[in-house]
Amino acid sequence: MLHLGIAGVGGLGQLHLKNYLKRRDVHVVALATRTGKLGAGQTNLNESGQSLVPTGAVVHAGYEKVCDDPNIDVVSINLPTDLHAPATIRALEHGKHVFCEKPIARHPADAQRMLDAAKAAGKLLMIGHCLRFFPEYLAADEVIRSGKHGKALSASFTRCGGIPDWGSENWFQNPARSGGAVIDLHIHDVDIALWWFGAPAKIQAAGKAPNLIYSRWHYPSGPVVQFECGWDPTPKSPFYYSFKIILERATILFDMRLGLQLATADKLESIPLTGLSGYEAEDNYFLDAILHGGNLDRCQPSAALAALEAATETARQL
Repeated sequence: MLHLGIAGVGGLGQLHLKNYLKRRDVHVVALATRTGKLGAGQTNLNESGQSLVPTGAVVHAGYEKVCDDPNIDVVSINLPTDLHAPATIRALEHGKHVFCEKPIARHPADAQRMLDAAKAAGKLLMIGHCLRFFPEYLAADEVIRSGKHGKALSASFTRCGGIPDWGSENWFQNPARSGGAVIDLHIHDVDIALWWFGAPAKIQAAGKAPNLIYSRWHYPSGPVVQFECGWDPTPKSPFYYSFKIILERATILFDMRLGLQLATADKLESIPLTGLSGYEAEDNYFLDAILHGGNLDRCQPSAALAALEAATETARQL
């Protein structure tokens, strides 16, 4: 039985909490919020309006007590980006395994300190790059790596929406804390491009720092990869994401409104998707690695650092 504490019970913290509570081998024993109190939206978490906060779970003010508690085995960190490094390092230094939401940290130097702390502690650290567990991306990954339709010639990614108007103290809109869309949102597609195609030889970027990004990656003998990402100034602008991978003998198309499709010489067909939702699969992958001695090959923290470095280079050019 793993005893787990959650630091940060906002939208993603609540989502992970629901997944943890589905497991019989995990006991959520502590929560941490900024004030030490849970609002109505943090206690009424299920569709029936009933509280999913475990009976007897302690609610702390601030993340420190969750990270320090000797009775906790695992800490799930769902805090503003600028708190990822201090909270993760503190938990690791107190002997916890750590799941930390993406991006790994606000700055690459802090991310490296997190990796060093995990190595020194001998504990698992996983960063929540959830797209590596989404069924659409797993199915596309299988098609690309199979080689059945030839190598990738080009790839394009779009990820856009209104600027977030939620979060404590409006932290998303403070670039010093969130890094803006380039670090918080663009990094999703950066991580996938690194996973599928590796590190580019060159990154070229333009836009309006830090929230409107247009970039292109260059590979000496690989695909042309381009990105559009941004937070519109209007919070109510709808969220939208898609990708298109052109192979030598087929094209993979994904649109969040239409699903995943494969176009070949003679037909356009939907690609069936199987498996759990991305977030639940992600949480299970991490917990099973702890419980059963598994590895984190699909989602290594070093890959999260590489994504942050690439996103940071993009931000430098804006």
